[in-house]
Amino acid sequence: MELLSQLEELVSEPFVDKQQVDDAECRQFVKPGNDAFFSELYFKNKLEPLINYFLGRHGVEIKSLYTALNKEPLKRIGYGIINAEGIPGELFAQMSKLGDIGKWLSAYYLAGIFNMKSHDDYSKEILQEKPVYVQVLETAVSGINLLRHIHDEMKKQPQFRKNKNLQRINDVYITDISIPYEKEIREACSIATDTWQDRIMEEESYGHPPESLGLCRRFH
Repeated sequence: MELLSQLEELVSEPFVDKQQVDDAECRQFVKPGNDAFFSELYFKNKLEPLINYFLGRHGVEIKSLYTALNKEPLKRIGYGIINAEGIPGELFAQMSKLGDIGKWLSAYYLAGIFNMKSHDDYSKEILQEKPVYVQVLETAVSGINLLRHIHDEMKKQPQFRKNKNLQRINDVYITDISIPYEKEIREACSIATDTWQDRIMEEESYGHPPESLGLCRRFH
């Protein structure tokens, strides 16, 4: 698969420092709070610029973020930024070389960092054995799962706000979410995870293979 082979080459050493990625993914989870950054994420007109400001420092810009995703899913990408401290900028820069799909992969990766840290899904022991490209794909799919979950929850529960005339407006999401390149990323993740697990099982055929995280299929 082209995406998988290209990503494997782009984010391998010496282009990306694996130890930095491992250490950053295992850093303590930062919960959404009341600080200035999280407050900025409340306003829908500031979400896309904030996300693109972070990614833009590494050559990544997604001009259609708000066209593709609603406010609440987008906020989870923003939450990922505050939890991405220590992730080497080279990782995003290298993913951008994949073109448009690489830009979206970066966004989903950020959402996945937030999702996985919030559920304590990162294991330092397993990350040490896992190639960066597998980590990226699994984390990105975790992010996609989170974006879908948030959007679906918004569809179930109407959210009300007041317009300038103080009239209550129903903010419920009435359409299904459309996630660019979701199919390609899920397929690459499934192949990458299966291949990595098969290799580990071969290497440890007389022991016990590492616990499967199952992140490509995980709901939360």
